[in-house]
Amino acid sequence: MRTTLTLDDEIYQTIDAMAKSSGKRLGEVVSELLRQRLHPSPTLQHPQEDDGFDFITFPATGRVTMRAADVKRILEEEGP
Repeated sequence: MRTTLTLDDEIYQTIDAMAKSSGKRLGEVVSELLRQRLHPSPTLQHPQEDDGFDFITFPATGRVTMRAADVKRILEEEGP
Protein backbone atom coordinates (compact mmCIF):
# COMPACT_ATOMS: atom_id res chain seq x y z
CA MET A 1 0.00 0.00 0.00
CA ARG A 2 1.28 3.46 -0.83
CA THR A 3 0.76 6.46 1.41
CA THR A 4 2.39 9.77 2.27
CA LEU A 5 3.81 10.44 5.73
CA THR A 6 5.16 13.66 7.16
CA LEU A 7 8.07 12.86 9.49
CA ASP A 8 10.16 15.03 11.76
CA ASP A 9 13.59 15.65 10.24
CA GLU A 10 15.34 13.77 13.08
CA ILE A 11 13.08 10.73 12.64
CA TYR A 12 13.55 10.72 8.87
CA GLN A 13 17.34 10.90 9.19
CA THR A 14 17.38 8.01 11.66
CA ILE A 15 15.12 5.80 9.55
CA ASP A 16 17.00 6.72 6.38
CA ALA A 17 20.31 5.73 8.02
CA MET A 18 18.76 2.44 9.19
CA ALA A 19 17.53 1.73 5.66
CA LYS A 20 20.90 2.49 4.07
CA SER A 21 22.86 0.40 6.57
CA SER A 22 20.53 -2.59 6.18
CA GLY A 23 20.09 -2.34 2.41
CA LYS A 24 16.31 -2.12 2.83
CA ARG A 25 13.91 0.42 1.43
CA LEU A 26 12.68 3.21 3.69
CA GLY A 27 9.13 1.81 3.66
CA GLU A 28 10.37 -1.61 4.77
CA VAL A 29 12.16 -0.10 7.77
CA VAL A 30 9.12 2.00 8.74
CA SER A 31 6.89 -1.09 8.46
CA GLU A 32 9.26 -3.17 10.63
CA LEU A 33 9.44 -0.48 13.30
CA LEU A 34 5.68 -0.07 13.39
CA ARG A 35 5.17 -3.84 13.50
CA GLN A 36 7.57 -4.11 16.47
CA ARG A 37 5.70 -1.36 18.29
CA LEU A 38 2.22 -2.72 17.53
CA HIS A 39 3.11 -6.36 18.27
CA PRO A 40 5.99 -6.36 20.78
CA SER A 41 7.68 -9.64 21.59
CA PRO A 42 7.07 -10.97 25.09
CA THR A 43 9.48 -9.75 27.76
CA LEU A 44 11.44 -11.92 30.13
CA GLN A 45 9.59 -13.16 33.17
CA HIS A 46 11.21 -12.51 36.53
CA PRO A 47 11.61 -15.51 38.81
CA GLN A 48 9.19 -15.80 41.73
CA GLU A 49 11.97 -16.21 44.29
CA ASP A 50 15.39 -14.59 44.55
CA ASP A 51 17.92 -16.85 42.84
CA GLY A 52 20.84 -14.43 43.14
CA PHE A 53 20.70 -13.24 39.53
CA ASP A 54 19.70 -9.78 38.35
CA PHE A 55 17.57 -9.55 35.22
CA ILE A 56 17.38 -6.62 32.86
CA THR A 57 14.39 -6.42 30.54
CA PHE A 58 14.96 -4.38 27.39
CA PRO A 59 12.14 -2.88 25.35
CA ALA A 60 11.31 -4.70 22.14
CA THR A 61 11.31 -1.50 20.13
CA GLY A 62 15.03 -1.00 19.70
CA ARG A 63 18.46 -2.51 19.60
CA VAL A 64 20.75 -2.68 22.56
CA THR A 65 24.41 -2.19 21.84
CA MET A 66 27.12 -2.64 24.43
CA ARG A 67 30.76 -2.21 23.58
CA ALA A 68 33.53 -4.19 25.21
CA ALA A 69 34.75 -0.98 26.87
CA ASP A 70 31.31 -0.57 28.48
CA VAL A 71 31.42 -4.11 29.86
CA LYS A 72 34.95 -3.57 31.21
CA ARG A 73 33.94 -0.29 32.90
CA ILE A 74 30.87 -1.90 34.52
CA LEU A 75 32.94 -4.83 35.79
CA GLU A 76 35.53 -2.45 37.24
CA GLU A 77 32.82 -0.40 38.95
CA GLU A 78 31.19 -3.47 40.51
CA GLY A 79 34.43 -5.03 41.63
CA PRO A 80 34.85 -8.69 42.66
